[in-house]
Amino acid sequence: MAKTATYSLIQSYTHSGASTTTITLSSIPATFTDLVVVSNVLYSANNGDYMSWRINGDSSSLYSNTPLVGTGSVAESYRATNDTKIAFYGSSTSNYVPVITNFMDYANTTTNKTILQRASGAASSVEARVGLYRSTAAISSISLFFAVASIAAGTNIKIYGIQAGNA
Repeated sequence: MAKTATYSLIQSYTHSGASTTTITLSSIPATFTDLVVVSNVLYSANNGDYMSWRINGDSSSLYSNTPLVGTGSVAESYRATNDTKIAFYGSSTSNYVPVITNFMDYANTTTNKTILQRASGAASSVEARVGLYRSTAAISSISLFFAVASIAAGTNIKIYGIQAGNA
């Protein structure tokens, strides 16, 4: 009988409400196969800002991503290359937006990192995104941030490690 993959909670964070634009999950152990970050995000001001991810504090132009976004009246897709972050629309000033982000093979030091993300906000949009972080460094920290807006109280993030099942 084959074993199934196991999820283990690595960190859990709930924002207290102090004004900040960034939450960093650090000290991620390299003992799992993949990471899953489950977040419910709310931000303070509707100023055209959007949530982004940055890996290992790296703000160099090593990020690329392609989203598919639907708002109920508009559908769009585009490609961002040589970016300094992986941005996404899945955030709102009035409703918490659930976002699930998978970081595949995050501890492997011979491959670039692939990111899959899904977000669904009743007041904003539904989004699926594939991203690439062109670095072979193991992921040891992940930052969620807004360029301008503050992260609202109650925003919560849980990061899970997935240990692959063995046959």
